[in-house]
Amino acid sequence: DPAYLDHVTVDRHLEVAQQLRDAHASNRAMVGELSTLRPELDSHKASLQALHAQHAGLQASKALTEEERDRLVASLAKARTDRALADVTIAELRREVGEARAERGELEVLLHQRAAELADARAACKRLEQERAVQKKQLQSLQALSCHECRLRTSEMAQVN
Repeated sequence: DPAYLDHVTVDRHLEVAQQLRDAHASNRAMVGELSTLRPELDSHKASLQALHAQHAGLQASKALTEEERDRLVASLAKARTDRALADVTIAELRREVGEARAERGELEVLLHQRAAELADARAACKRLEQERAVQKKQLQSLQALSCHECRLRTSEMAQVN
């Protein structure tokens, strides 16, 4: 039916016109919202750039910190190695001191033995010197009592010796 078709077409045009008005109003609202959001977007972009710059700075700082950490770890490892070597050296020196003390004790015992032997030898030497002096006096006494011929022989023997 053609009458009905006109009616559908008019309704359709009115509907499209309303949609265009709604779209235009929506477009104006969006333009308004866009004009309010654009500065906010620019602010967020600037903030993002600042954050990127801050991130780059933090990355560089992190790299430096990691390098410092690695250097300190290496230094600590070296210090631990040095400490271990020092501990070994200390242990060796303590062992040597113990051995030296033991040897010193043995030497002190030996010294006391040698000192006793020396005292015995000196006593024996003194006793022998005393015996010799007594024997010399006895010999001189015997020589004084001997005859003239015996004295001559004794003096000749003393000259030969």
